[in-house]
Amino acid sequence: MTSAELIRRNRAVLDRFLAAWATRDPDAVLDSVHQDFVYSASVGPKPGSTWRTRGEIREGPKAIFTYDDGFETEISDIQIHGEEGFQTWTYRFKHEDGFQHTSYGGDLLRLEDGKLIEKNASVRF
Repeated sequence: MTSAELIRRNRAVLDRFLAAWATRDPDAVLDSVHQDFVYSASVGPKPGSTWRTRGEIREGPKAIFTYDDGFETEISDIQIHGEEGFQTWTYRFKHEDGFQHTSYGGDLLRLEDGKLIEKNASVRF
């Protein structure tokens, strides 16, 4: 596989993952990740939760989907270089009292065998 083919394949993998995430479908999320996938989230304890097992990876995103309820999400600056990459994101939330909250962050990504194997999120407020 050429470098360009690898990048196209891995971008398609990331696009499937993001589509699954956008539709809040934990089964589709699982379908887009490697069996050894590790997700270090930007929310939860320590300062974020890390999920490693299939069960954790299926249930963990449900907590984030609940946390994200009411947020507008924008994914930007997606870069894939071989089997590594990153993306940046912005979360915007408007509270009932009119106050708007915005968080910015990014994800370091690793891919292997045509699947996402690691997603490590970092947030800055």
